[in-house]
Amino acid sequence: MVKVLGELVDPVAVEEHLADIGGPALARRLAVVPVPDIRAGHRLVLVVEDAVGKAEMARMLDVYHREARGFARLSGPVRMPALPRSPLGKLLRVELATKVGG
Repeated sequence: MVKVLGELVDPVAVEEHLADIGGPALARRLAVVPVPDIRAGHRLVLVVEDAVGKAEMARMLDVYHREARGFARLSGPVRMPALPRSPLGKLLRVELATKVGG
């Protein structure tokens, strides 16, 4: 959980909501990363693999942003060839946050 504009937000819950919208195949190719922000505390950045189509992603984001509260809106998307994963396939969130947040 991270604070965004004073509200607690769970990035994993946001990912799950995106998975509900985009389906399981898309869910494995995206991540939501909290990045420190001076004004907001944190901002949520969507990271997607290059394999995700732009039209598919735009549709998913459109639906998500219509449903999401203002503080849970996503920045990005940031594209990368592949999300960093462990040998067992688990998302390496710290490594991803370092790549995205600098």
